[in-house]
Amino acid sequence: MIMKSYLPILAMILLFAACDARTVDPFEKDVKPYSVYGYLDLDRNPNFVRVRQLNKPYFEGQADSLDATVFFENLQTGVVTELRDSVVIFNGFVTNNYIIPESLTPDSRYKLTVRRSDGESVESVARIPKITVAIVDVPGPIACETPIDFRFQNVIKPEYVRLQVGVRYQGVFHWATVGRVNSLKHRDGLDEMIVSMRTRNLLVELFPPPALDNPSVDPMGLMPTVNCNRLDVARIYLRYVHYGPEWNAVRFVTDPLTSTSIDNGLGFFGGLRQDTLSYRFSP
Repeated sequence: MIMKSYLPILAMILLFAACDARTVDPFEKDVKPYSVYGYLDLDRNPNFVRVRQLNKPYFEGQADSLDATVFFENLQTGVVTELRDSVVIFNGFVTNNYIIPESLTPDSRYKLTVRRSDGESVESVARIPKITVAIVDVPGPIACETPIDFRFQNVIKPEYVRLQVGVRYQGVFHWATVGRVNSLKHRDGLDEMIVSMRTRNLLVELFPPPALDNPSVDPMGLMPTVNCNRLDVARIYLRYVHYGPEWNAVRFVTDPLTSTSIDNGLGFFGGLRQDTLSYRFSP
């Protein structure tokens, strides 16, 4: 039985994507007018984007002095909205966070424009992915050693999906990123990512043996330190993020300032969708 439900998992976003606010240099210095940081989550409303005027240091409060007008355009409909500013204390600094109140639609492109009073502007376009079709593909009942194909459809290159696995053990939910044992890969000629694993392999991600750090050992043959029959519930939970094409630019970097997604500015702006599924197995 497969269960799908929405779960807000901001921590997963910060873990999976290199665009982590903790890596942002608080003293950005550049001739460009603005830095922009934010993402559009299909199922979140409202969304937010943080805008910074680069010629002002962080310790100068800029709540009343940000020389910027911010526009949000739906490129499918042509509707343009001027965004409202809000002031948020972020890591002890005053930041300007613009509210995006529009409901978003799958497979759509949205343009953000930040314009200074002298006409200088910064632009970026984010694409919301199509609805992800997540499938636990197995021909019959699932045991701990049953091979399973985890398939995620409507993932068009360079879009990609990343996973976390969760189980309940000793009264506590444990979560881990899927990737040390195996990772999702695009299927040739198809808009689909797939990974083939056993439930035991997923548990190795959660409860890794010391040999997992040995490069000469095949991780797919390892046994977890907590076996299937020791879990509180015989159910595996998977939560995933389907990243839009812009995220590929920051997929393998540690500094979001290297992103090329902002035209004439710094930072990052992209679209995504997130969801969960689960399956039962026989221990």
